[in-house]
Amino acid sequence: MKRISIFLMASLFVLCAMAQGADKTGMISLKPYIPEDAGLSPKLHKQLMTKMSQIASAAGMAGEGFDNRFIITANIQETELAETATIPVKMAASLAVTFFVGDGIDGTLFSSCTVNVKGIGDNKEDAYYAAIRKISPRKPELLQAVELGKQRIVQYYNSVGPEIINTAKAAAAGGQYDEAISMLFAIPMSSDIYPEAQRLIAEYGAASLEAYNQSLFANAQAAWAASPNEEGAEKAREFISQMQMPSQDILTKTQKLSREIATRLQAVSDREWKLERDIRMAEIKNEHEQNMATIRAAESVAKAYASSRPRVVYHVHWW
Repeated sequence: MKRISIFLMASLFVLCAMAQGADKTGMISLKPYIPEDAGLSPKLHKQLMTKMSQIASAAGMAGEGFDNRFIITANIQETELAETATIPVKMAASLAVTFFVGDGIDGTLFSSCTVNVKGIGDNKEDAYYAAIRKISPRKPELLQAVELGKQRIVQYYNSVGPEIINTAKAAAAGGQYDEAISMLFAIPMSSDIYPEAQRLIAEYGAASLEAYNQSLFANAQAAWAASPNEEGAEKAREFISQMQMPSQDILTKTQKLSREIATRLQAVSDREWKLERDIRMAEIKNEHEQNMATIRAAESVAKAYASSRPRVVYHVHWW
């Protein structure tokens, strides 16, 4: 049931992704992160998270990754806080906001950049908020720090890439295609090992889809065997209609089952047509479309697998 639910999501993702024409496969992403003990109010927490997301986006590193190990985080230091000589009295805050980019899992810092800003508000929180808002996500020093972090991330994958490939191969050999695909999708396009990772993603994605379709066929066959009547035929049709990119082997077996149902049930030519129609609709028209759809479905599987894993624990001691 888990594999069926995952691939139902995959089929929806394939349709949406193809319609949008967007493909972020192989992109390096930074996850905005603020430690739980940062002591920020919800308002300031949200504003700082938004600012870090803007910085990552400006550097072309926005979005969720497949392992989320690389993060951008920040620390705020108050350098001055004073009341203004105005009526009404306001609060003026001077802040040194340092942004850090690194490996949040093993605690390795890649780069950092400090931005000095000032803000005025009705109270301290409002003054902080106004100051953080002034930080430009396209500030050259910030983008330079993020770019340096990006280079270090590529170096990391060039170093551990072969190990990731071997671990993924071992997982796939044990039938753990979801785990293998998730590992491989974490490898960025700029890494030396990326072409090999993409080849294996397509291979394992196809193998996983084949297992999924085989499961659907087995369910359809069992439904018909349990109830060789109109009800059983309808249940079989429902399973068959869920197939995604069936192989020739699956198509042959499904067509044979369709003929068996048609032979057993009389006056069901329209039902036979429905089965055949569902089979034809599941076919992919050409090899390129099939490869693209396989990659898309595999990406959805990787995201579903990553989201089902325990929450990542970061080890950040950079200030």
